[in-house]
Amino acid sequence: MMTKRPPLVLLLRAGLMIASAAAVSLVFWSQLHCRERVYIRDLTKVLARTVQTDLSHEMSSRMRAQVRLAKLIKDALRRSNWENQAKLI
Repeated sequence: MMTKRPPLVLLLRAGLMIASAAAVSLVFWSQLHCRERVYIRDLTKVLARTVQTDLSHEMSSRMRAQVRLAKLIKDALRRSNWENQAKLI
């Protein structure tokens, strides 16, 4: 025969189950949040390095072009040719 349990016992049992589920969820959420922050930090570092490298290569290329133009001018390039070369750079 089944005995009837008092409503307080059922309420406590339900509360304990809900609290346990919430605690487990909180642990998983905090771990996920921590990993997500680390992933975003690392991804941001990689992207920043990539942008830095691209800008560095672009500026180096432009500087080399300016140096080439300066050498052409130094070697007594005619003004009309100098202007055409400058337009190319």
